[in-house]
Amino acid sequence: MAWHDGWERPTRPTQPSVFRNNLLVAFRAFRRQKGYTIINMLGLAVGLASSFFILLWVSHAGQFDRFHENGDHLYRATRHVGPDTWVSMSKPLVDVLEADYPAVEHALLLPWGSSPLVAGGFLFVITLATVSSQALRAATADPVRALRSE
Repeated sequence: MAWHDGWERPTRPTQPSVFRNNLLVAFRAFRRQKGYTIINMLGLAVGLASSFFILLWVSHAGQFDRFHENGDHLYRATRHVGPDTWVSMSKPLVDVLEADYPAVEHALLLPWGSSPLVAGGFLFVITLATVSSQALRAATADPVRALRSE
């Protein structure tokens, strides 16, 4: 039969009615199965939070040392000791990298140290980083871009 013979054309559901129907179905499922609903909502919350933190971590790692002019040629080696990650390397590793790996133009040793300082009855711990002139030549940077927070 054609639509003009007394049959009504079916109407397409509107967006608010579909949303309202989905909310009603979810609410009814929550009333009937509270335990499963809470487990599903907790799983969704943990998954979204984990994804958010992974996104923050990856974006931070991608922006590391971008202010250097030769930033695409700079790499940082780290050392994992148990649950800790250390940036400092030993002098023999620097020597091996420069001698045995032709792709490594410069291997830089950036030692960090902490010095306690007592002044006026207060204890201050000063963390110092010392660099060689070779490190300053290898890691040239635009000072305005380096100090700007991006």
